[in-house]
Amino acid sequence: MMIKAIQAKEKKMFDEIDTSHLFTDMFNQNFVEHLKEKNDERDKSWWAPEKDTYHVTDITGCLRKSFLKKKVNIELDESSLKNFEIGHRVEDIAAKALEKMYDNVENDYRITKEFNGYKIKGETDPILKVNNKILDMFEIKSTSYISSVKDKPKSHHLRQVNAYMGLLGLHSCKIIYIDKKNYSDLAHHIPFDKDMFRDFKNKAEWLHTCFKNEKIPAAKPMENWECKWCDVRDICDAIKKNGEDEILQNIKKECISTP
Repeated sequence: MMIKAIQAKEKKMFDEIDTSHLFTDMFNQNFVEHLKEKNDERDKSWWAPEKDTYHVTDITGCLRKSFLKKKVNIELDESSLKNFEIGHRVEDIAAKALEKMYDNVENDYRITKEFNGYKIKGETDPILKVNNKILDMFEIKSTSYISSVKDKPKSHHLRQVNAYMGLLGLHSCKIIYIDKKNYSDLAHHIPFDKDMFRDFKNKAEWLHTCFKNEKIPAAKPMENWECKWCDVRDICDAIKKNGEDEILQNIKKECISTP
């Protein structure tokens, strides 16, 4: 009886919550906490900052953002956690569908390639692998408006898959878009673009040089929306106002690593 009484105090009674905004607030709080727990269960050793090592997604966007995120510990916000989980769920469903079509489908395939004094890492969506040879790659993307990618994929998705193709030695791959609302889908066949991959390697080389010289890269967003949703925008604005030397001194106190 004592145990039951203690448990009852830990949770709200149904009539205390009812259907008002209180329920919404409480549910959202617990929902986000659960997403954080799930995110913590991922292999953080793979994603943790590592000396002289950069992920594909560090290079395909704004290099200033990547530099600052490696210097300052920034947790995923609520919106990012939710989108991240939706993306994982859609990817898992798509991977199961591909497994019905092909043998030897491997999801979350990890790549590590060494370059001139640094490494680039990436984790792809499902790949088709036969006799230890990768024959195809399928990048799964969830979208709110599938009509927006009917004619062509989004440019940042093209840069991402092209980097993977270059690292894997593939001549083509597929991007599969799945609508979050009704699970409708469409696929694009993507040929490898060697010029785009050359630009990718040049950006990787410059990012590595910036870390070696403790120099903050210029802010060069690759998309119009990138600054609006940037999680280091406040720091970037402070650099424009106060200069990079002062900001570097401040963020060194919170430094995770110096790749």
